[in-house]
Amino acid sequence: MVLRATTSSARAAWSFFTQNFDTLASRFAGGQSFIIAGIVKGVTAGFKTNEEADEIEAFFRTNPIPSAQRAVAQSIEGIRGKAKFIQIAKASLEEFLTKA
Repeated sequence: MVLRATTSSARAAWSFFTQNFDTLASRFAGGQSFIIAGIVKGVTAGFKTNEEADEIEAFFRTNPIPSAQRAVAQSIEGIRGKAKFIQIAKASLEEFLTKA
């Protein structure tokens, strides 16, 4: 997905999703639950901070989609994993640069 390429495009996709949530949920959260699950994964994939994970978690706590519950959980877990990786990589890079 091209929208995941930058932080601003990921934010734009998330903003579109949240602003149009009722329409998207009514159209895609029915019988074919894999569609809304794919949308959730797509609009959250570009995020990489714990703050963003918290925001997504709070949004779906208020606006649950039972058919996409697993996709939401996986997305949040993936974002938290990226945040942890960045934290570790940043510390290693800073250590390397200060010793160089």
